[in-house]
Amino acid sequence: MTEKYEIAAFSEYSNEIKNILINLTNKKSVKSKYIIENILNGKTSKALNDHVSLQYRKSNGIFFTGTQLSEKVADKIKPLLNNGISVIDPACGAGNLLLSCLNHLPKKNTLLETLEYWSNIVYGNDLFNEFINTAKLRFILHVINCYPDDKIPFINIDRYFHNLKVQNSLKIKNSNIEDACVVINPPFGYTKSNQNCNWTGGKFQIAGLFIEKIINAAYEGQNIVAILPDVLRSGSRYKKWRDFVCKNSKYLDIETCGKFDNNADVDVFILHIIKSLSPGEVSFKKNQISKNTISIHFNICVGPVVPHRDPESGPMCKYIHAKNAPANQIINEINEKKRYSGRTFKSPFLTIHRTSSPSDKQRCKVTVINVKGIIAVENHLIVLKPKDNSLETCKKFQKILSLHNTTKWLNEEIRCRHLTVSSIKNLPV
Repeated sequence: MTEKYEIAAFSEYSNEIKNILINLTNKKSVKSKYIIENILNGKTSKALNDHVSLQYRKSNGIFFTGTQLSEKVADKIKPLLNNGISVIDPACGAGNLLLSCLNHLPKKNTLLETLEYWSNIVYGNDLFNEFINTAKLRFILHVINCYPDDKIPFINIDRYFHNLKVQNSLKIKNSNIEDACVVINPPFGYTKSNQNCNWTGGKFQIAGLFIEKIINAAYEGQNIVAILPDVLRSGSRYKKWRDFVCKNSKYLDIETCGKFDNNADVDVFILHIIKSLSPGEVSFKKNQISKNTISIHFNICVGPVVPHRDPESGPMCKYIHAKNAPANQIINEINEKKRYSGRTFKSPFLTIHRTSSPSDKQRCKVTVINVKGIIAVENHLIVLKPKDNSLETCKKFQKILSLHNTTKWLNEEIRCRHLTVSSIKNLPV
């Protein structure tokens, strides 16, 4: 199925809303609060799921923000919205985030006056005309819903919310609006870095690129609130991106929100910053760094063996990997062997499975390795070698790492589907 057809199929839903609006304004149907609220809330996301394939949505990072998450974003800037500040969403989709912001904007005396007023202070961009058209229609329905006791006047639906435009915010020179708050749930897909990106290389989260562009275009004191994949908050390779955000912020707040939804299996957080042209004393860290951490007691690294890539050469070693390192066990014998010429280890030491979800009852799946001889360790495991070379130290910390408090701390620190060396190093003990 072509890209054009995938998104064009969504226009069926947009046309459905348009017909409802036309019938309402032409007095051909009775205003139904249920029908309108359904369109303003969950029905639009369902329409996306029904008309656009999951494969296409995942490959392009297209997922509409749920009502609860959208309201959390709007609440961050509620006082400003109450005062009538302009608001822009540079990747607005069908307008879910902006809809939640509309709930807090001042209303005028009449329906038409509010339509005119909001049309001049609400801005949005998106790649797809079908989404922009749907957003405009939903916003008009929202205004109608704000005046339940009023008769619906004739509404020229092409006149309002003209500041919602079909354009790529990453490619236009400056999509910012002075004195506006920025809200955004950018695409969660990956793209390749270019020469202008100085905080990462290779493939990286396109959401990070959106935030970089927004911050660079922002004015002093401008509020930016974004829903972002947790890897930007906790991933080791995005440290330079976090440093960039901190250097350009005088206020920074994060709120971890768990899984985005059932279709986008990714944990997210809300980032709220206020732009500053001079560095501020802000940080992404929610957990305070303890003076007594795991790294004081262990040397920690990722297992060096990359299966199916490293050559089968060198001395014969005992081989430990995720499948033969069961959690909460002490391994005294390893039957599997392989030739390996890279870095190896000698017992005793601990391994922790890197694959680890916030939904797991125990984030650290820890194994004590107490086996004679040289041992090669797969890269799906994190190796913790005790500095005192003691088996008792390994046993002691196996219990500590298995505690509920450890899982709770890690769920605050990193909500990706894998653990990093830095997250383990910083664990307080």
